[in-house]
Amino acid sequence: MAAASPRTASAGRGSPRAASMSAGKCQSACTVLLGYIRRSRICVMPAASFGFHLAHRTDMTAVLWNAYAADIRGWINAHGGLASQLKWMNAPDTYRYFHRC
Repeated sequence: MAAASPRTASAGRGSPRAASMSAGKCQSACTVLLGYIRRSRICVMPAASFGFHLAHRTDMTAVLWNAYAADIRGWINAHGGLASQLKWMNAPDTYRYFHRC
């Protein structure tokens, strides 16, 4: 996970520990964290972006999909759904789902 990695992450859903997607690209498995860290604990900077794609193993696509909140799944569907190529969510879309740092 590149520069967009959470500064502090926790293993459990709803953890009180802070997390911040500060800048850079968060793609693939990194985006699964969006389903495990309370949205109120995530902030994004202008360069933050999230890359979504089909899992390399077909049985894992449902795991990825179910980790995302319904509104994130809606954004993915509105942009053609999961595919082998990354679908990038950038600002200003990121600000619709996460608050600015």
